[in-house]
Parts: sequence; structure tokens; C-alpha cells
Amino acid sequence: CIECHDAENSPDFDYDTYLEIDMAFHMVIMEASHNELLAQIGATMRQAVLSARRLDVRNASVLRESVGDHRKLFTAISSGDANGAYAASQDLFDEVWRHLPRD
Repeated sequence: CIECHDAENSPDFDYDTYLEIDMAFHMVIMEASHNELLAQIGATMRQAVLSARRLDVRNASVLRESVGDHRKLFTAISSGDANGAYAASQDLFDEVWRHLPRD
């Protein structure tokens, strides 16, 4: 998924593919948590999140802004840093919230 995040600068970048891979990244994290409730919530929210993201502005700069947060999350999880993973996930939620389309 990190490579996908880097690919948004590519001329053949496909936003829908990016969203699918990004969602897969987060679903793997939820499944790896071995928390059945979290996995069920994630599966339930998956389609709603994909639909909402497909309605956004498809702005590559928004995607670039999230790359650092995704890297922090991946690094924290990989190194077993629960506090770092929590902080990185909160940064990602904040980023999504800032860019949600508003009526």
C-alpha cells in the first residue's frame, strides 16, 4: 500500500485503484488486531467509506498529505509501538475529517 501511495505522482495513477488498495491496507490492520468487533465494524464501514471517498474531489495533493501518516502507522505497527500506532491512526482520521466533502 505504501508503494501505491507513492504512485499517486505517476501519470497512469488510478484513483479508484488507490482507494481499493488503501482500504485493503486498513482492513489488514483491523484483521491483524484479532479484534472481532473492530473487524466487523471495519467491514460494515468499508462500503460507506469507499462511496464517500469516491465522491470527494479526487485531489492528488490530499493523497500526498496522507502518505506520511500511513508510513507512520505502518512503521509503528511493524515495530510494536502501540502508542505510535494510535497517534498515527488519529492523524489519519483527522486528515480524512478535514477533507470530507461538506454540503
